[in-house]
Amino acid sequence: MKKTFNVLFISMLLALVACGPNQEQKALKASQDFKTFLPTFLEAAKAVKNQEVYLHKDLGVYVYTNPGTVCVATKNNKVANMDGMNEIPATNIFDRKPKGTYCEGYPGEKDGFYFVETTKDDLPSYFDVEGQTGKKVVLPKNLDYKKFIKVTVIKGESFYVELYFTFLDSTWYLIGQNFCDCSA
Repeated sequence: MKKTFNVLFISMLLALVACGPNQEQKALKASQDFKTFLPTFLEAAKAVKNQEVYLHKDLGVYVYTNPGTVCVATKNNKVANMDGMNEIPATNIFDRKPKGTYCEGYPGEKDGFYFVETTKDDLPSYFDVEGQTGKKVVLPKNLDYKKFIKVTVIKGESFYVELYFTFLDSTWYLIGQNFCDCSA
C-alpha cells in the first residue's frame, strides 16, 4: 500500500513539474494579451477603484487637455476622471482602428474601445506653453518597454478619449489619457 502511494505521489509530482513551465508560459502570454487585460482595466476605471495599480511609479500618467486652442499635457500620479465611459459596455472591445477620423467623427461605429498596437514615437504631441513649442513626452530610457497600445474610445459616434498603455515588467500600465479634441 505504501509503495503504491509513493508511486502515485511521485507520478503526480512529475506531472506537475512537466506542466509547470507550460502553465507559466500560458500565464505570461495571457498577461501580455491586451484584449484579456482591457476589460479588467475598464471595470476598475468605471468603478474608480484600484486605479493606482495601473500606473507605473516612474512614469505616472500624462493627461492631455485643450483648455484653449492648444493641447497641453500634465504628468499626474492618478488617473483622470473618465465618467463618460460608464455608459459604454466593457464588452464593446474591438481589436482594430475605428473607421472615421478624430475631428469628423466615426459614423456607423458602435460606442466602444478600439485598440491598435503603436510605438513610443506615436505618443501624442502637446504644446509647451513656457517654451512656446510643440513637444513629445520623453519616457525614461532605462525601462524595458515591450509594447505600446492606443485605445480610441468612441461615444455617440464621436471621439471621447485616447488611452495609451505600455507593457513592461510583465504588466500593462496606463501612460496617457488624451482628451484633446478638435474644439478650440
